Amino acid sequence: MIAAVSFLFVLVAVAVSLMGCTDTGGVADDSAATTTTTTTNTITTECHDFGFDLVDLTSSESEGLTAPADPDCFYSVTIDALLDAGLMNYSWIPHSKSNENAPSGAFVYKKADGTLLYKKIVSNPSSDAALQFSCQKPLVLETVQHTEELSKGTGCFNDTVSLASKPFVDYSTFAWVRFSTMPAGGFVYQLKGTGALVVHEVSS
Repeated sequence: MIAAVSFLFVLVAVAVSLMGCTDTGGVADDSAATTTTTTTNTITTECHDFGFDLVDLTSSESEGLTAPADPDCFYSVTIDALLDAGLMNYSWIPHSKSNENAPSGAFVYKKADGTLLYKKIVSNPSSDAALQFSCQKPLVLETVQHTEELSKGTGCFNDTVSLASKPFVDYSTFAWVRFSTMPAGGFVYQLKGTGALVVHEVSS
């Protein structure tokens, strides 16, 4: 509860300037490290991107996973490969609401026939990952709509970070967010120490 309140508090005070970054293909690049001074903090962060594959779970493997009851926590599928598979809407299930078969979390998809399909995420650092995420970018909320979209994401999906590798070790809490300016969505993370927010957007 404290983490969730902290994350939502930062939502209101999110006008923090962070670092620029460049895509390094999933490999940390010391030359891309940038130090940015804010009014209260000095932040040094390396640029990282990452990727996940989506692996179908069987009905038995998905036992204990529950799709969000609130229909507002679902978004329209926009990735062609998923649309071609007959998947119409999706939502995110963070690790704290998952099971041992999907320890890092899973996406749940509504099919055209109304049934559900659960896909766990599995780390894949190569360029052929099903979901490739950009390097971290400073989160900038330019409109009231963006603020509402962030509030929706944190309300539906806020959780603590469980992964202990870069870049996740630098983050405390996170949520899946689909901004209207994003083609597919992304993860918003809260930096440890500073409380600033960054976003890794789906780039493929």
